[in-house]
Order: sequence, then C-alpha cells, then structure tokens
Amino acid sequence: MAREPTETAARVLVVEDDEAVRRVATLTLRAAGMDVVQASDGETAIELFRDRADEIDCVLLDLGLPGMSGEEVFGRLLEIRSDARIVVATGSIEDAVLDGLRARGLRGVVHKPSSIDVIRDTVLRAIGPPRTP
Repeated sequence: MAREPTETAARVLVVEDDEAVRRVATLTLRAAGMDVVQASDGETAIELFRDRADEIDCVLLDLGLPGMSGEEVFGRLLEIRSDARIVVATGSIEDAVLDGLRARGLRGVVHKPSSIDVIRDTVLRAIGPPRTP
C-alpha cells in the first residue's frame, strides 16, 4: 500500500531513456514540489519500484523504451503493486493498446511532445487530491 502523498512531497518515478526528456520531466515535477526518482531503462525502473514501491506515489513511464518495452514494464510494476499510479508518455499509441492499458489501471497519458504544464497536471491528476486528516 502506498503512503499518502500528503505526508511529504509526492514522489514520482520518471522512466525515460532520452536524457533530455528525462531532465525536462524531472525539473518540471521538482518545480511543482515533487520528489523525483529517475530510471533510464525498464530493468532499473522495476528494481527501483520493487525496492521503494511504498514510497512512490506515481510513475511517469515512457512506452518507447529500448529493450524491455514500456508495456512490459507497466505490467511488471502492477505485479509489484496492483494499485500503482502509472502515467504513460508516448509519441504515438494505438487505441487498442491504450484501451488495454486503461483497463489495467492506467491513470493518464502524456503525448510527446508535450508542454511542461501538461506533464505536471497529468501527474498531479494521477496522484489525486490531497487527503485531509
């Protein structure tokens, strides 16, 4: 079970193989007050998520990863924590693939290229409103 993001800043795992895109996403989310953990490939993302699943409030996952596909990473993250909040980032995606991911709990989509506002707002919606005690 995930911690409540209101305990401290929300923590987001950014999974992106393109260093420039990963840097922009990281800076964007940090500017919005979030803590960011980064991975440049699927295997690293899975290891980080396995080790810190209870600390990660949302995953921003590139679907176009080399090696292990983003779709496979998506499934593996859900095996680790079935309620994982995952937002995918993609340049293009077939409707059938998107529908399949939504059926499995996808929380949002960022279409590349995208503005920093869209990245921030999509992740914030995925995390959800802060809960009051």
